[in-house]
Amino acid sequence: MSKKLFLWLIALLFAGIVAASPAISSTIDLILLDNDIHVGETFDVQVYVNRSSSLDPSLGLTSFGFDTSSDGDWSVFSYSEYTLYDSISGPGSFSVIDSFVGDLFFPADYNTSILLATLTFEALGFGTDTLTVSGQYDEDFYGLMYEFIDPYSGIGINLGELGVDSFNISANLSITVNEAAVPEPATMLLFGLGLIGLAGMGRKKSFSI
Repeated sequence: MSKKLFLWLIALLFAGIVAASPAISSTIDLILLDNDIHVGETFDVQVYVNRSSSLDPSLGLTSFGFDTSSDGDWSVFSYSEYTLYDSISGPGSFSVIDSFVGDLFFPADYNTSILLATLTFEALGFGTDTLTVSGQYDEDFYGLMYEFIDPYSGIGINLGELGVDSFNISANLSITVNEAAVPEPATMLLFGLGLIGLAGMGRKKSFSI
């Protein structure tokens, strides 16, 4: 075997190994919509995917799936529902049955930043916990799937075997829950003055009868 042929075989083998592995350059952002959370309140976290700049522009996002978990086993906050943004029927909220969140996009979404879901939580106790979303691409339910959509049939052509349109999902967010809000002294004073004023008005009316 010539040296040139051997080098070609090594290059092809390396390309096959790289192609078989899902890319990891699309990033996931978790955005906390309220940074002042108190026990007993509900709060939302938005899950965005930022399209990889190296992704072929002809590929659009057609599906995603991930699991949710917390380091503290949901002791600081509990996961109650999530909202998906279906392009046909519009936003829809769903009660949490298990940790999985996923959806299909039809037609495919080609935007640079895409809102995948809004997760809703209830603050249970004082403290800090870490929310994690994760989805190892498995060609079925988990991860991100980008496909080429045939402009004539509208059918997606799966290029997952080439390793250029599939991505893993991984992100975490530290969330702090504060103790239940206590009314400030000034607020209590105003409230008390209001009660005194109402009582005085009531006595005045009784004397005028």
